[in-house]
Amino acid sequence: MPYQEINLPLPLMLLILVAMIILLIIVARKEVPITIELPEQEEPDNAIQERYGAYIQSQGKYYN
Repeated sequence: MPYQEINLPLPLMLLILVAMIILLIIVARKEVPITIELPEQEEPDNAIQERYGAYIQSQGKYYN
């Protein structure tokens, strides 16, 4: 017989197993609406786009 951490008689162990399976089914079938509230996104600043070209040029790569 495999090692058991809790030494319970077999009928009690089977009863606990059935109870846990029933609880698992109840929790799995429960419908919980998930609502995620996203913060409003700020409009990007044009200064970032203006500095991007300067950043690329400062790295020595002239792709644009």
